[in-house]
Amino acid sequence: MIFRCVYPLIRLLLRLLFTVFGGYEVVGGERIPLKGAVLLAPNHLSDIDHFALGLTTRRLLWFMGKSELFEIRWLKPVLVFLQAFPVHRDSPDRAALRHAEELLKDGKAVVIYAEGRDSLNGKLQPLNPGAAMLAVRTHTLIVPVGIIGTSSVMPVGTFVPRLFAAKTILRVGQPIDPSHAPGELSAREKREWLTDQLFTSLKSLTGQ
Repeated sequence: MIFRCVYPLIRLLLRLLFTVFGGYEVVGGERIPLKGAVLLAPNHLSDIDHFALGLTTRRLLWFMGKSELFEIRWLKPVLVFLQAFPVHRDSPDRAALRHAEELLKDGKAVVIYAEGRDSLNGKLQPLNPGAAMLAVRTHTLIVPVGIIGTSSVMPVGTFVPRLFAAKTILRVGQPIDPSHAPGELSAREKREWLTDQLFTSLKSLTGQ
C-alpha cells in the first residue's frame, strides 16, 4: 500500500535521474496493457535496468532479480520495497517461478529477464525458457522490451551510475500471445516457439 502511494513520486525521481545519467527515451510504452496479467521480458545489460523499466509504464511492476543482490544487507530491504523477489540462476528455481506464476494469476505485471543474467558484452544471449513457460502456464501475454544504453550508465559489476554517460532507450515490442502458437505443437514445442518469437523480437528491438 505504501509503495503504491509513493510510486508516482518514484517515477518522477527516475525520470529526473535518467535525465542526469544521459537522457532517456521510451518507444511503444502504450503496448504495455494497463490492466490484467502481463509478462515483461527485457534483455539485460545492467543492474540499473530494474529502475529503467519503471519508465516504460505507470503500472506497478514486480521484478524477478538475481539472488546475489538480496545478499547485500542494505540493498535487500530496498529491493523488497520495490517489489522484487529473488531467483537463483544456477539451477531451475521452482519457488521463484511459482511466485511469479501466482502474481500473474492475480493479474499483476511481472518482469523476468529473458536471458536470465546480465550480458557482459551487450549482445543478446540465448534465452532461458522461463518466460515462455510462465506465459503458457498462465495464458499471459509476453511483452518484449529492448533496453539500450544502461551498460554505459552502470556497467556490470559497478554500483554507482555514471552521470551524462549515455542515453537510455527502452523499446517496447508487440505483445506475443501464447494462444497464437500453432495448435498442433506439444507443450515443450509451444515454449520453444514462444522463445524463438521473443528472441527475434528482442534482436530487432535492440538493433542486433
